[in-house]
Amino acid sequence: MDDGGERKKKILATEMDAIERSAGISKLKHKFNNYIKQQIAVKKTVIEEIEEKQLKWYEHVQRMDERMLPKQLLELRKRGRSKKNCGQGTRKFMSKRQLNEGEWNDRRQ
Repeated sequence: MDDGGERKKKILATEMDAIERSAGISKLKHKFNNYIKQQIAVKKTVIEEIEEKQLKWYEHVQRMDERMLPKQLLELRKRGRSKKNCGQGTRKFMSKRQLNEGEWNDRRQ
């Protein structure tokens, strides 16, 4: 899996399915996703919401004292498949949004 790309596609497909059902639109009507999202005023995807919440949490942890457990755990690697730690993943989508460390107020770009 290429850095979660397939997983993100599945999440977005599931989100779109839920939006269609909540809007009462049948798949047989063959409406475009953008049209459906516009009809019910969806502004952000689930992925964008998750990334925003992760940035908010990362900001919170970065302000903590070095002795606090969440700050220490942020840089630990998880066991198992992933070779990235939580901080590396957060910094990846920070760079995607062109944010540097400490630019917390601009996280909603």
